[in-house]
Amino acid sequence: ERFLTAVRTGELIHDGHPVSTLHARNAALAKGKRKPGRDESEGPGISDYYLRVVKKRSGQLIDDFVAGLLAYEAAGQAIEDGALVEAKRGPILW
Repeated sequence: ERFLTAVRTGELIHDGHPVSTLHARNAALAKGKRKPGRDESEGPGISDYYLRVVKKRSGQLIDDFVAGLLAYEAAGQAIEDGALVEAKRGPILW
């Protein structure tokens, strides 16, 4: 969800590299496993489930997209955990 928010707010932008573009176009988000500790009586919602990245079609490559997503998530988690101090900066190119 951190990655999606960063893309929507313009904090994370794409530099137009053709491999990254192709891999991003080949990827789709799908509902994953249910998050623990959710009350079933409230009814299901998309935020009650983890998101997962899947290939739109068999045989397509999404490696570059997944690598960028994981790297961005890891950097954000490191900052949250205090391992890094986030510097004020412009958009991040991906």
